[in-house]
Amino acid sequence: MWGYEQITTTLNEQFKIESLKEKTKSYEKDIQFMDEQITNLRKYKHDEKNHLLVLMGLMKGKESKDALKYIENLLDIYSTEDMFIKTENKVINSLLNYKIKKMKDNKIKLTTEIKINKNLPVRDYDMSIIFGNLIDNAMDAQMKINEENRKINIKIVDEKNKFTITINNTFNGEIKEKNGILISKKEDSSSHGLGLNSVKECVEKYDGIFKINYNDKKFTSYVMFIKDKN
Repeated sequence: MWGYEQITTTLNEQFKIESLKEKTKSYEKDIQFMDEQITNLRKYKHDEKNHLLVLMGLMKGKESKDALKYIENLLDIYSTEDMFIKTENKVINSLLNYKIKKMKDNKIKLTTEIKINKNLPVRDYDMSIIFGNLIDNAMDAQMKINEENRKINIKIVDEKNKFTITINNTFNGEIKEKNGILISKKEDSSSHGLGLNSVKECVEKYDGIFKINYNDKKFTSYVMFIKDKN
């Protein structure tokens, strides 16, 4: 009996360590993307001055056609940047735009409905884990089905008394459970279930609600936080 308890304790500790590694890896990617966005913004602010100087010179020389062409080129450059969605919150912006680029690369159709304020009901670190893992879970499911069926819908609503995240995605209908816990079918068996388990742990820290529902074609993840009434 003692040996069994020791093995169970060791496995639980190992699971916690792997979970922490997964959280850290996800957060490091998000920080890297945020840093890249800040660097790009600084670069554009620096370049903007030079662009305006060129335009001013063209306009002073009454070379309106050249000035117009220059502006068209600038618009073409900025339109190719990876800022697909812009909300009031920087964490959501960074995560969504990073993930959306990957979705486009993998031909995943995305629809969104996002109504949020600048401040979230949870810490940025925890939101990164919650939102990032939920999207990753949905994206992983898309890679197991045909391109024409790849669809993800993200709905985030920030209301007066609650904050909700709902992610719907198509999937192949194959679900594996163990003791009531969903287990992924990734090749790395050591990371099975860690993503959704990390979400569950973070949500519970704030006394929130985390639910999943699925049928043979659609998988839904739902998170809700009740806001402090004070």
